Amino acid sequence: MQFWGMRTVKGVVVSGGIYPKRPADPKVHEKTRKALQVAVDRFAKELSDPKPARPSLKQVVLFRATRSSMKHFDEALPADKAIYSEKGWLTSSYYYSARLGPLKRLAGAAMDRMIAGMARKVQASKPAE
Repeated sequence: MQFWGMRTVKGVVVSGGIYPKRPADPKVHEKTRKALQVAVDRFAKELSDPKPARPSLKQVVLFRATRSSMKHFDEALPADKAIYSEKGWLTSSYYYSARLGPLKRLAGAAMDRMIAGMARKVQASKPAE
């Protein structure tokens, strides 16, 4: 989900199954209750933070590769291409407004150039109709 610009929150594993064969030990029950409370607090904190997370270098590069593919390849899925166009992602730096540092901007631009070059080669290798 992080690839799509969504923030994720670490969860918690609860043992015992849906229909436990015997009641849980009170110590296990208390440990589980505390773990769930920590997870709930983590989730609530993430929900109350109004600003989106800063995308990682990997996320920026993957977004730019996808965006450039939508721009330059005719074979791109029409529905995806329409959404990218509708949302303004064909011209934006990322899915949402995010300040990108120089390294992320440079890596994104390099990915754009690389995909554009690949598209030119593909177009040149196609037989003329």
